[in-house]
Amino acid sequence: MLKKFVKKYDILFVLLLFFFSSLAEYHEIFSLWEDQTVFFRHGMRSVFGMREETAFPLDQITLVTIDDRFFDEYGKYPLRRADLAKIILNLKALGAKVICVDLFLDLPDACGDDRLLAEAVEQSPVLLASRAVFDKDGRFEDIRYPIPLLRQNGNSGYVNLTSPSSSLTFLSRLRIWPEITAQEGGWPIAVQAVSAYLGTRPALKDNVLHIGSLSIPLDHFGDMYIDFSPIPEDYRFLYQYGGIPASEFLRLISGIGAAGKPETAMWVRQDCDYRGY
Repeated sequence: MLKKFVKKYDILFVLLLFFFSSLAEYHEIFSLWEDQTVFFRHGMRSVFGMREETAFPLDQITLVTIDDRFFDEYGKYPLRRADLAKIILNLKALGAKVICVDLFLDLPDACGDDRLLAEAVEQSPVLLASRAVFDKDGRFEDIRYPIPLLRQNGNSGYVNLTSPSSSLTFLSRLRIWPEITAQEGGWPIAVQAVSAYLGTRPALKDNVLHIGSLSIPLDHFGDMYIDFSPIPEDYRFLYQYGGIPASEFLRLISGIGAAGKPETAMWVRQDCDYRGY
């Protein structure tokens, strides 16, 4: 009987292939290859996909950009925290329901503007950026928060993405770490923003991320795959298409369009000095 089975080498080959394929899939060998094609897959979707279903929601989110163009007009560097406070208060006055500040403010301000910024944060629906710290083996160690004066006046969420591979770098996933969610501000800032916008709290149960009525299944490593919005032709970055320079909100001139609509989420990001936080 055994000899007959061995002679059917094709069956044995299929069984071995199934075993090693299952093992490789569990350890994400195939996924590593797949993630390297994200650029091409999103490029194909931008050309052939249904843009009304995947386009960036300009009527709901505005990117407030702090880039080289802004600093050319601003005339100095970096952005003073007193001016950042003005931007935040003006966004609040325009009806922003959530304001995400993607600037890592972990050191005191040399100009002494921290008190002004703390007051603006306290008066506004602001989420500040924190950073999750991992050791050399990729294990979570701690969360680095904004300075205490800002932290006690506003909520925060960590903004750094980590590549699940030590050999290849790709940022097409957002990992939800159960050991981090137990910490104060231990959710990614994107999850915090959606939760604040919906007026609820995020929860992780049975490897499913729950945000109000939304349920987002995660893979067996706790990863949520990022489905990037397509970028129109003639644009290289999303903020060039969906962003408004921060100077517009610093001086509040007329003609700012959708940013004045109520319940608009505002995202302040310093693109020229992002540094992967």
